Amino acid sequence: MTELKSMGELASTPPDDEKEAFYAVIASIDAHYPSNWRDWLIHDYSFDTLFGGNHIPTAVDMKIRFAIPTTDLARAFYPSATTLSERAYRAIRHKILEWPLGRTLLYAPHSIVEKIHAPSYEAFLNTVRELKPKLVKRPQASLELAENAPRINLKPTGRKRSCETPPTASGCHSKRVAMSSSSDIQEAPTQGSNEHLLAAVLSQQTEMFNKMMLMFNQHQSGNSAQTPEKRSFAQKSRMPKESLPPFRARIVKVFDFAPTTTEKAPKIAKADPKAVKYGLDCQKLGQSGWSNVRYAELQQQFQATPVFSALKVNNVLATVTPNWKSTEILERFDMTLGAISHGLIKQRMIFQNLLDSLPKEMKERVGNDFVLADSDFRRTSDALIQYTCGR
Repeated sequence: MTELKSMGELASTPPDDEKEAFYAVIASIDAHYPSNWRDWLIHDYSFDTLFGGNHIPTAVDMKIRFAIPTTDLARAFYPSATTLSERAYRAIRHKILEWPLGRTLLYAPHSIVEKIHAPSYEAFLNTVRELKPKLVKRPQASLELAENAPRINLKPTGRKRSCETPPTASGCHSKRVAMSSSSDIQEAPTQGSNEHLLAAVLSQQTEMFNKMMLMFNQHQSGNSAQTPEKRSFAQKSRMPKESLPPFRARIVKVFDFAPTTTEKAPKIAKADPKAVKYGLDCQKLGQSGWSNVRYAELQQQFQATPVFSALKVNNVLATVTPNWKSTEILERFDMTLGAISHGLIKQRMIFQNLLDSLPKEMKERVGNDFVLADSDFRRTSDALIQYTCGR
């Protein structure tokens, strides 16, 4: 049974590491959530309980989204970030999921959110709706970080920021402990350093390159009033700075001539890992009770005539059939039952996904009629899967 806590309790318990990032996340929550968010009650699920182990399943990991502006999440761990790579973003997401407070910020997958925020479900969803425009995907967040990066000051001041008190909503943040390589997150150089001077020179070269590219494009496109050949270099070089396109738009395409080969598709496709787990559990494979899965007791439930009963074998054909054929028949029978078992499990997985996507009221009604252990649909479905697995 999970413990019922308030989000304020979780916010008052920082982790042993990444405390500054933790306080930065709280600052973002204070800025975008209702003032009473600390009073919201939640179910405090552990990581293992929530995700069924110490690793997040791939299918769940792809759906994970946080109800906090993506750029705020990046700057919480990297205050001077000007870009956000996929690897760095994945590391941030996995780190924040280690925090009890971080898990309460999930707004997808829907099934997990409903388990955590059941007591304050409506209040949390209303907040997510308000925040939707800021909950952008990683590429868009990376562009926003680049656009809002601080401009370089060519005059070194020699002053350094300091932060002697614990970080708060308005406090300063020191450089976070990097969770990935320096190529994933770009930090602004310190003023007065060699890196700073190099960045200034590169900035000037970038601006000159942008002007050259602009002049080249104008030369290619032409102008009805005045041809490119008649315009002087001086006129082109005096283009206003505002009209210059951003440097990131001038990307040179790289051609890769590395050899590639294709493989023939396998005759039998690989099953979904989740379906494999269900199949192993149903058949008790790898467990001591694998031989105790019974089907005879359930056979009468599904036996019916006509159509669904066994066909009679022609006695003449039975006598001329070689004995070794019986092995092939058993193998094909096993393949048939395996395909039926897999189909039944896939059908249940599809039904589960549809159920999770339903609105709360409809989900409760459908769940009571089809999924509860005492419902006719659930009993029949469970019995059919046990029969085919035992058979």
